Amino acid sequence: MKTMIAIQTGIPAFSNMEEPSDLFSAEEIDALDEAVFSGLGRRELLALRQKLSDSFDWLDSGDCDVDSPEMKEWERRLDRLNKLMDRADELLAK
Repeated sequence: MKTMIAIQTGIPAFSNMEEPSDLFSAEEIDALDEAVFSGLGRRELLALRQKLSDSFDWLDSGDCDVDSPEMKEWERRLDRLNKLMDRADELLAK
């Protein structure tokens, strides 16, 4: 059994949501950088922003201990997704 750590308020409401089918894998998150935004129009940028957000919301930490290497890796991925979402927001605000 895997434990999911969700950074959401109202977790019971979150448990009724269906996982989106189009999420970034852990390997894709590790490879993402700001180059992913180059050449995107507003529509594509909005779609990418949504995929980043969905991946952030559904990123599973697995069943690992606090301060374990796996937890640190999960936190690093969340940080990466958060920074990319912030950058997408900046581009969308222009």
